[in-house]
Amino acid sequence: MKRVLRISVLGVLFCVLLCACRTNMSVTYSVATGDSIRITLDTTDGCQMSGQSPFLISKNGVVLGTGIFLTMEDYSAYLSAVQEGGENIRVIEEGNRDGSDYIFYRCEGENSTEYDFLLKVKDSHTGILLGCETSQELAEACFEALTFEKAP
Repeated sequence: MKRVLRISVLGVLFCVLLCACRTNMSVTYSVATGDSIRITLDTTDGCQMSGQSPFLISKNGVVLGTGIFLTMEDYSAYLSAVQEGGENIRVIEEGNRDGSDYIFYRCEGENSTEYDFLLKVKDSHTGILLGCETSQELAEACFEALTFEKAP
């Protein structure tokens, strides 16, 4: 019985330690729309975020993504262009994360392919375009490591 109790206690402690290892980095930006937007990056796997605008997400010195802030006019223009598509744009996924609508798409250029997320920050007048020139998998991982919210 003592052994079961000891193993259970060790299991709980192990879970607590794993949860405690998660680290985040947050930056709040004052953007042209008048909004303050907080971006939080899960840095557990070694990713870093620059505190500048445009913001860069990198890992081991390699830039995984570049993000810019958009006015609603610019956001709407990007959204229309993506929804109209064309032979160079393919929508991969549309969704909602933490109340913010987003669209994930691939844009093929003459010399490269870019994977972009276009997001409208919940309860704000601000959009974000996150561009990744690496791969679809790295773009998805970059986006999953980020949260976006209007700061109070």
